[in-house]
Amino acid sequence: MAEPEKKPAAAAAAPAAAGKPAAPAATDKGGKKGKSITGSIITACVVLTVVAFLFISIGMGYVAAILVIGMLPGVASLMVDRRPGKFASKTVMAFNMSGMMPHLAAMVYSNDPNGIAKALFDDPMTWLWIYMFAAFGWLVIHLLPQISFLLFSVKAEYKMKRIRSFQNALVKEWGEEITK
Repeated sequence: MAEPEKKPAAAAAAPAAAGKPAAPAATDKGGKKGKSITGSIITACVVLTVVAFLFISIGMGYVAAILVIGMLPGVASLMVDRRPGKFASKTVMAFNMSGMMPHLAAMVYSNDPNGIAKALFDDPMTWLWIYMFAAFGWLVIHLLPQISFLLFSVKAEYKMKRIRSFQNALVKEWGEEITK
């Protein structure tokens, strides 16, 4: 048996030295690059901390408390969402922010934002409103696929009935020979 020809080590390194591109380095997850889960969690926590620190430093501690405590469902969804793209956490964050918007607008457009924030902080309806919207985000995530499946299956059944009735009409017109 003939042995395959072996190249010297210098010949193997020659293409890279001659200006030819080397083979691409292996990446994780089948060639897909993506942010790590802990990196996005740390980023979210850092952003919340910086925003809270800024509000506290200008004397708006209650505004900072409403922002941080109000966004806890969104941060929690970011921590538990392990899917690529993190669409569940994006959905919950969006619904969470939409629940906070009326309260944030009330604080921004008032002469005393910290006073309004203190009143909102003490009102249980504020927290019910904010957390209800975040819960609605989770509900959308879990119910929408089920509703979509139901709609598509009903549509498929309707289409199958139409095709079967068309087939039956063809059999009546042409006879049983066309079924063979």
